[in-house]
Amino acid sequence: MPMSSTVRASLVATAAAVMLMSSTLPSAGESGPAPGAGPTTADAAPAVVPSLQEWTGGGETFLLPPGARIVADGDDARLLGASLEAFAADLRTITGRELPVVAGVEPSPGDVVLDVDEAVADSPVQAGGKARDEVYELDIAAGLTVRGRTPAGVQRGTQTVLQLFSLDPGHVEVPTGHARDWPKAGDRGFMLDAGRHYYDPDYIEQVIRTMAWYKMNTLHLHLTEWNAFRLDSPAFPGLAHEDSYTQADIARFEDVAARYGVEILPEIDLPGHATAIADWAPATKWSCPSAANWFERDFTLNVTKPETEATVAAILDEFVPWFRGPRFHVGTDEYPTAGAQAQCPELVEYAAQNGYATTADVFVDFIDRMNEMVKAHGKRTVIWNWWDHDQDPVTAPSKDIIVEAWTGDHQPYVDQGYDVINSDSRRFYITPLAPPGGALLPDTGWINSSFVPADDAAVQGYLLSRWSDQAFDQPDSYFEWFAGRPQQVLADRAWGGPGAPTNFALEERADAIGAPPGVVTDVPAGAVPVTGDVYASGEPWDAAGAAEHAFDGDPGTFVDLAAADGGYVGLDLGAGNETRLSGVRAIPRPGSGLARMVGGRFQGCADGPDAGCTDLAVVQWRPFRDWLDLPVAGAGSYRWFRYVSPDGGHANLAEVRFLTDAPSDVRTVVRPPETVRALGENVVTVELENPGETVVDGVRLDVRARGGLDFRTVALEVPQVPQSLAPGERREIEVRMPLGLDARPGDYRLQVVTSWRTGDGPGAGRAQTVRTATAVLGGAPVALTSEGGVPIADGGRTTVSLTATNNAAQPVRLTVTPRPPDGTAVRPGALPVRLGPGQSRRLTFVVDLADRPGVVQLPFETVVTHDRTAYDGPAATVSLSVPYPNLSAAFDRRGMTRDDDVAPAWLGGGIDGDGSSISWDALAAAGVQPGGTVRHGGFDFTWPAEGGPDHLAAQGQAIEVGASGSELGLLTTGAYAPVTGTGSVHYTDGTVTEFALADPDWHVAPPESDVAITMTYNNYAPVGRVDRPTYVFFHTVPLDERRTVEYVVLPVSDQGGKFFHRIFAMALR
Repeated sequence: MPMSSTVRASLVATAAAVMLMSSTLPSAGESGPAPGAGPTTADAAPAVVPSLQEWTGGGETFLLPPGARIVADGDDARLLGASLEAFAADLRTITGRELPVVAGVEPSPGDVVLDVDEAVADSPVQAGGKARDEVYELDIAAGLTVRGRTPAGVQRGTQTVLQLFSLDPGHVEVPTGHARDWPKAGDRGFMLDAGRHYYDPDYIEQVIRTMAWYKMNTLHLHLTEWNAFRLDSPAFPGLAHEDSYTQADIARFEDVAARYGVEILPEIDLPGHATAIADWAPATKWSCPSAANWFERDFTLNVTKPETEATVAAILDEFVPWFRGPRFHVGTDEYPTAGAQAQCPELVEYAAQNGYATTADVFVDFIDRMNEMVKAHGKRTVIWNWWDHDQDPVTAPSKDIIVEAWTGDHQPYVDQGYDVINSDSRRFYITPLAPPGGALLPDTGWINSSFVPADDAAVQGYLLSRWSDQAFDQPDSYFEWFAGRPQQVLADRAWGGPGAPTNFALEERADAIGAPPGVVTDVPAGAVPVTGDVYASGEPWDAAGAAEHAFDGDPGTFVDLAAADGGYVGLDLGAGNETRLSGVRAIPRPGSGLARMVGGRFQGCADGPDAGCTDLAVVQWRPFRDWLDLPVAGAGSYRWFRYVSPDGGHANLAEVRFLTDAPSDVRTVVRPPETVRALGENVVTVELENPGETVVDGVRLDVRARGGLDFRTVALEVPQVPQSLAPGERREIEVRMPLGLDARPGDYRLQVVTSWRTGDGPGAGRAQTVRTATAVLGGAPVALTSEGGVPIADGGRTTVSLTATNNAAQPVRLTVTPRPPDGTAVRPGALPVRLGPGQSRRLTFVVDLADRPGVVQLPFETVVTHDRTAYDGPAATVSLSVPYPNLSAAFDRRGMTRDDDVAPAWLGGGIDGDGSSISWDALAAAGVQPGGTVRHGGFDFTWPAEGGPDHLAAQGQAIEVGASGSELGLLTTGAYAPVTGTGSVHYTDGTVTEFALADPDWHVAPPESDVAITMTYNNYAPVGRVDRPTYVFFHTVPLDERRTVEYVVLPVSDQGGKFFHRIFAMALR
């Protein structure tokens, strides 16, 4: 039974207090000043984000009248352009008032006036870039006037106005007063790595809108990487990845950015990070691996070749004009440095023949040539700092280039005479890496308390960098999980107004305001914490880990139960107080508590503190030291709510708030179907009830939905709602959520905003409630799957079976078409099939391959037709294997070098794809010789010979065996590991068994691993010997010794891409 406590956790006062500039959350050891009392009068500065630099309260309020207009003179209207209508639409969404936009008329009392006026006093800061352009003044008295020195200043002021109305319970009344506001940094925003990971266009549009809400102004779009070129132009067929942005997509982004005063800073990263370009234009490649394979295969373009300059010029001439901003970023980071350059004869000879002082100067010259290409389009070039990192050129890039400093502080580049943007990787990088993530995150506590923008004309501003390394296939929501809070905190501190006492207090201010109009969030604004008696599963480790700390309003205290496994802490609301949750907010314990929350569950319990419990929210990814927002699933009501930590978690938690809907004049309940289907009715029931004793008039309903993983907007069918509700009246509104055959599986977030008039007169305000719910699309509308394992084409012929499944609610017609590579024939050439709802069909193809060993990738494409409309359907790729006579015949890679020649021309990517290799000399020191015997685990393995391919990257190859034994042994290592996969053993009688193979990284030996060979160093083509442990691992696979093994099919990695098992030897015993 759980341990009960009589402590009553009441958080209502805390929730209310965030409307002020102070917060009830104490610092409790967090960095930053301790919270003071803060202003408490009606003249206190409004709690907007970012905070206002100066505010003088007028002691009264301004009520937006029904007949108000948005007024600008003719010239200003032209300058403000589409932002006028965007402001009007946002104001309508928040206030319910329909304010027409009029130009060239005299304003009347009650109007909202937008005025571009150069007479507005200049900004007091000296910072560079946009800092001095965005000063504005806000006057609220008989009317409301925003005056800015530039259109950008007016745009910033309009976001303050929208936040002020959002903070008002009636959404039509704001405090009178005068504000003068300006940023202390010019560029404020972040870089989005859309090169490694493709972001849905709807997500990018939401990103731009949310940036503007917090007065951020620069979105750096990193659009190319080694794995993908993300700009799709018919002028360059075959260059773009299939998931890319067309010119129409870019125009859409630019239109949204223009409405909200955000600059899109595009980047095509050159000459490094350019494998996709090198593969498309092979003439741009190096012949020496030290220059080509710096981080990945053919990572860097050959800057000595005229073909490279012509290719780069053509690419820039095509894509620079797609973007409207004044700057264009050409990357220039992470090309080979001095050691690698010296290992490349092609580069050394070119430098000597052309009079360069050093090989590094060759790259500097290429940067300057790209600068001229960008300048020819009337734009200014931006680059990453790199030309002086581990290299010492005599020259430096042109001083008219802006340097984005990422390897450290920006000041050295200011001292050299450059304008700079600070994106210091130590402070401003968000790089979660693979799930559960959290590898490199900014310290928001430090940003909130210690970061001060430099007041220097050379410093253009500060950008967070959101990198997608090793997480290419994760959903957009994965990256948003780690980035949302740091963006809020940097937005506030880069603007530079009066600071909040802690990052937690600042985040609560943002939560009280809510998201910008039209943006669907995981947790609705206005939700309030439930209260109850604290209970827990057991005793705390000591007094510092008491269960009550989860509800004490202090993020510096935390729960730490003595029992590591099965721990929970929760609230008992009491009999008759059952309620449904609208969201969960939590703060993890610092330090080890972050990792201990992964897999933690927030539950509602119907039958007791630990009985009849249902998961409402689960922590999928590593948390961070900020408020976490978790959406809840299900519409049930519960008396008990609890957090259940994963095993080993000790119920570690600093704060939790179980949030429910605030009491209101109109009760709104959203009931989505348990699951939704493509082409289905998908009826979401919205129940409206008037629990009071007076009529509620002017009822309106706004329902929105988006993908929970990818943020794609879903159009809903919302019927007319009753304009009034009589006392006790209840109405059910059926909202339909149509999902097409292109719908993506996963959660869908629903947001229902109910509003109504709060009084009888025409000037009455509008109260509103925001409710959220989650619906789930369990699988792809139409699925195409292959049978498990790798078909073996012994003798050149095999069959391939696919299963087509219609998960949609209506019949579809599916046409499956194989796309065989050269030398492979498939029959039939296309296979049409009709599938009813829920129906599956097995489809069989006969495949003839060239009778030579190897693995052939056979893609299948589909077209799905419904109601005479065709859609691109699911795709599948089947790996077919023609067996090799033995393992060494399948060797296709070289990854072992001599210490006196670490970068031979034949090396390629080596073991890790970047020119790293195993040293033959280090192997000899470990007792291993080329072609020699390695004895381990009772096996005698033959190590590969020197002088040719010496291993393979496992990807489904079939290896003939023709023998029996009790065990199969393998010597392997992992590249970009850990790497996992499933192989199979095929016996002559047709029996097939599977085996799992998991390899650590070749430089890491976990305690559970079995190390066969240990070396003290490895070779690296760019620099030579690298002193770090290097391992070859041993694995066994049990066999049925009564049967004869015909083939062993090696695993295909679960991670895909560049993740491979590297196989060196195989033996039976």
